[in-house]
Amino acid sequence: MIFFRADGNSKIGAGHVMRCLSIACEALKTKEQIIFYTASADFSTRITENHIKNIVIESDFMDMESELVFFKKEIDKFKPKYIFVDSYYVTKKYLSEILNCCHKYGGKLVYLDDIMLFAYPCDYLINYNIFGPDMEKRYIKLYLDEGISEDSSDFPKMLLGLYYLPLREEFANIPPRVFNNNKNILVSTGGADTEHVALEIARVVSESSKQELREYIFHILIGAKNRDKVKIEEIAHKCDSIQTHYNVKNMVDLMLSCDLAISAAGSTLYELCATQTPTITYVVADNQILMAKTFCEKGIMDYIGDIRKKERCLMIEKLILRAIELGDDFNYRREISKRQGCLIKKGSVNNIICELQRYE
Repeated sequence: MIFFRADGNSKIGAGHVMRCLSIACEALKTKEQIIFYTASADFSTRITENHIKNIVIESDFMDMESELVFFKKEIDKFKPKYIFVDSYYVTKKYLSEILNCCHKYGGKLVYLDDIMLFAYPCDYLINYNIFGPDMEKRYIKLYLDEGISEDSSDFPKMLLGLYYLPLREEFANIPPRVFNNNKNILVSTGGADTEHVALEIARVVSESSKQELREYIFHILIGAKNRDKVKIEEIAHKCDSIQTHYNVKNMVDLMLSCDLAISAAGSTLYELCATQTPTITYVVADNQILMAKTFCEKGIMDYIGDIRKKERCLMIEKLILRAIELGDDFNYRREISKRQGCLIKKGSVNNIICELQRYE
């Protein structure tokens, strides 16, 4: 038995659920039973369509300690081998109590992190991000500051870097991109798009009189929790330069059909790398800044900045204009694509499962 504890909704998007779901689907291959626990039912359909049971706690996702009594009873009942937790709202008390509870039955606690807030009580600490290996010393210091040395039993096994990237199975073993220069731009703004970027891009594109912009088709992905869906579709209906996509079943094919992408910084960036799709990225949350900057510093993606800034209208225009520039630079796009392919070729969600099995 393996537990997963993650949330997704209109405020925090789908990232936590999707990366845990990727691991859960891989774990299913080992014939383990899986239970996914969420505070709300927002992503229940997405979870259960993968033949995974979803138990809705009906709790406040920002107050995880309020669910401790319930969750510990579930641990006592099912005695899971592993518990994966993925939330920015965990506290030291929450993780400590879950850790102690699962240890009673020989279980292990796995925590997925990318913000390095404190010394997380857990058995395995996963930070699969492009900047993960650079954070090792920072993690060690967090534990040392609390009197936990590297040789202590309380010091977790750290799985850092893209080798442990939990990409969905559909993004594995994709052949090298074929460049057709077909003037298609993918726009991915996340599951919730709290900053209304997709809507603003649709408006700018539909109202622009620039001829070079009219030569492109903007394929706007509308996330499951995007509240602007109706408005975006109304604009797209009147503009030949915009196509909308909702509840996409084959994301790989859509990415491969586009020359490049505009995307919020998040787990989608790794999928865009897997499909070798040159990308212009931006951030909508503090925890995305380090990822976006690292991609930019390594010459993998263009980073425009923080869309939450006051000059957001100018930034939206900058995103679009930079996309057009990138679309017109065939050689640069081809070079970026090669770097993307090399970046994650050894990464696999299976590496996480194999690492856990090594210590069983």
